Amino acid sequence: MDALEKALADIFSKLPAWPQSIIDLLRQYFAWIILISSVLSALAILAAFGIASAAFYFVPVHSTVFMLSLVLLGLKALFGILGGWRMLSKAAVGWRFALYSALCGILANILDFGLGGIIGNLLMIWALFQIRQYFVADDSNSAAL
Repeated sequence: MDALEKALADIFSKLPAWPQSIIDLLRQYFAWIILISSVLSALAILAAFGIASAAFYFVPVHSTVFMLSLVLLGLKALFGILGGWRMLSKAAVGWRFALYSALCGILANILDFGLGGIIGNLLMIWALFQIRQYFVADDSNSAAL
């Protein structure tokens, strides 16, 4: 995954840097935004699994892509919860989990043809790369997961 992270860093380093005031706001509040939105998303996905399981009895044909999308969105929520939680302690592993969350969101939105979701997750990745330098690259923090 380091190769993917480096490739994304190369791409997003070519984009313009955000103003320092916005970066400071992201450093303070982005972990909370990720954490809260991921918890709410996880609850919505659990409800969707319940509704979908009843609907699959009647319409089993479209279930494969839809279920794969729900699984990816579930992974997005899980990675978001882990990422937001670990980003609060300024751990690099939290930043990586948040990046994985956005990548799962992009894959799920590609399956659903959700252009808005793709753009939103790309903006999330851009924001993550704006604050990447503020997270400690200490691998001993990842053992405390």
